[in-house]
Amino acid sequence: TFGVNVTVTGALTVSSGALTVTTGNLTITNGQLVASKGFIGVFANTTISSSQNNWAPTAVRNTRLTVSNSSLSITGMTASAFDGEERNFYVLTNSVTIVHQSASSTTKFFCSGAANIVVPVGGRFKCIWDNTSSVWRVT
Repeated sequence: TFGVNVTVTGALTVSSGALTVTTGNLTITNGQLVASKGFIGVFANTTISSSQNNWAPTAVRNTRLTVSNSSLSITGMTASAFDGEERNFYVLTNSVTIVHQSASSTTKFFCSGAANIVVPVGGRFKCIWDNTSSVWRVT
């Protein structure tokens, strides 16, 4: 059990149970929050109002995505530094098209079925970084 304003120099390991922040923030500086099993319950809210090439959303595992109109597409996303990193995007408004292997982005999406994916309102798309191929694999 920790008090208020605790600083940990080095690594903080929770071997069983949970690390819970009831009020305030958990800040990671120059590092990464990793869960080998389970779920990290951090969400970001992102709005896109134009089609995106080399999209750079907030780097969290789960993002709620507001899309301003249904003719928008995302052609690629900035590369990850971590092989196998997973990102989930939950579409709140309007559909969005995830473009397979677009020449418009330097870091491309490789969509399952080798075709564009239209994600409807209420849908989700998942991206997994493939360091060997330097692509985001999308399902």
